[in-house]
Formats: sequence, structure tokens, C-alpha cells
Amino acid sequence: MLETSTISVVIPYLNSPVPLIDQLKKLIIHADKNELRKIYIVDGGNISETKSLLSENNLQSDKIVLIENPHKFTPQALNAGTKAALDDGATVVQYFGAHGGFSSNFFTELPALFEKYNYASILTPSKGFTESVNGFQKAVQFFSLSKLGRNWNKTHNIKKAIEGFGSGGFAAKKEVFEKTGLFDEKYIKNQDNEFIYRAVKNGFRVITVPEIKIYYETRASISKLINQNYYYGMYVSLDPKIYGLKQNAPFLFYFSLIGCIVLGLLFKTQNLNLMSDLFLYTAVTVSLVYYFTIFVESLRFLIKEGVSALHLLYLFPLIHIVYAAGTLSGYIRRLFGRKF
Repeated sequence: MLETSTISVVIPYLNSPVPLIDQLKKLIIHADKNELRKIYIVDGGNISETKSLLSENNLQSDKIVLIENPHKFTPQALNAGTKAALDDGATVVQYFGAHGGFSSNFFTELPALFEKYNYASILTPSKGFTESVNGFQKAVQFFSLSKLGRNWNKTHNIKKAIEGFGSGGFAAKKEVFEKTGLFDEKYIKNQDNEFIYRAVKNGFRVITVPEIKIYYETRASISKLINQNYYYGMYVSLDPKIYGLKQNAPFLFYFSLIGCIVLGLLFKTQNLNLMSDLFLYTAVTVSLVYYFTIFVESLRFLIKEGVSALHLLYLFPLIHIVYAAGTLSGYIRRLFGRKF
């Protein structure tokens, strides 16, 4: 059976002091009980300020290791933390963000879960959400659960283990890194998806388990949400086959819709009215079906969850458009050989 003391946690961190403090307070409890080998905080900010922050909040522990991340980006942080953990003898690396949280039984259950699901080398916990601070953030949670959104309903409060769906706060055995390598640092966003994709191609199985849970903090402001989804969309273009049709759907939908409108107008200028009407009516019909579907989905959440769901009426099209714009930007960058 896996020993608890060989599990290490890696946390990429950049200028989020309150969430980090909350996360560490919970992790140190498990470290003190020898359920964790080390907690690696990979800091993309001012490491001296972070040391002071830990000291001011009485978070000193020989289990906490601070690593500087001059690149500031997440994949470099994950790689630096993973290398340090493996070099120090960790046999399992668990990833957390500075934001969010995890269930109280997480590290008491994790070793037994690797034994229970011994055919899997990567375990992903069931997803939950942190408490929302406003109606907008609550609606973003609804978007994350919806099939029209991120479709996390498959891994939200699940009752039985599910094959696949590894991303975010997963735990991976040492053998996965030995064969698959580390995170691809081109992927400033979506690096977890890309890593899992390679791991599966190398024959490792991923299981999402119901016994433990992570709590994800969705964006609470529209500007942060737009920025997040634009870059998520952009990095899909680096290797579309990794993400499949769903992640490319916003780009394909709006590209096709705009294409129908442009072709319809071009045919109109050539007095080809039949062809013009065909493309323009197709664009109108598809748009109506799309917005009707959004209305029905928003109404479903409104009935079930309350008035916060009204935000979905604009959140669905907004996020889809921003995500599609990010993907288009990524393809243009690739076409002209620009760096991401």
C-alpha cells in the first residue's frame, strides 16, 4: 500500500496571499500528521514577501518548501515543483491551486484510493465549488456544470468512479513522469489537459473518484472571466486534437455562422438571390436555435437554483464568443509563426 509520507503537494502561486494562507493552514494539519512529505509553493512573485507572509501568519513548517519561479507562468511552476518533489523521494505528486480547497478526508483517503483503483496511475477528485461571493460567480458555476458550458456535471459530486476526466487538481504516480515527462511549457493555459493527453497515450489510466473532492473557485468578475476564457481558447489552437470537438465548438460555430452571413451578402451583390437567401436564412435559423437553447438552459437553472441563473442569458454567448476569439487568435498566431 502507498505510504502517505511519500505524497507531496505542488502549488503554483502568484500574488494571492489570502487564498494561499487558507490553503496552507489546511495542508499543514496533514503535514503535521505525516500524511504529506512536502508542500512545494512555486512562487512567481516576490519570494521574500512570501516568506514574510508565511512568518506573519505562523505558517512555518519544515514541510513547506518555497521555490522561485522567475518565468511566472503555471507550467514552469508545475515543472519546478514536480522536479523538486521527485528528487526528494515523492512517489505521488498532488497538484493544487492557491485558490480553492479540498475535502477534509483528502490525504487520509488518497493512499487507499491508489490501492483501491490500482489499475490507475492518475487520480482526479470529484469537483465542487467554493462558496460564491455574488450572483455572477454563482452563475459561472452553473455555466461550468452545464453541457453548453464546461460540462463539469460529469465530475461534480459523483457517486461512483469514472474513467478519465483528469485535469486540474490531479494526483500522479512517479512512473507517469518517468515515461511521459513533465508539463509542456508552451501551454501557458490548459497544460494539465495536454499532460493528461500524453499520459493516456503512454498507456496510463486516469480515474475520477467520488471519495475525495476539490473545491474550485470560479471567476467572480466579468473582466477576469473574459481574460481566462480568451486564453483558454487561444491555447486550444496549439494542438486541436488534444481537446476534441467540444473545445473547438465555439470557434467552429461562430466561424461557420459568420461564413454563412458573408457568403449570403456576397451572393446578394451578384444578384444570386436563391443562394443568398439559403446562406442568410441558415444563419438566422441557426442563431435562433442557439439562443433558444440558451434560454431553455438558463430557465432550467433559474427554476432549480434561483435568480442568479439570469446571468446565464448573457454569460453563455459572451464566454462562447470570447473563447472562439481566443481560438481564432491562436490559429492566426500559428499561421504567421508568432509565439504564444
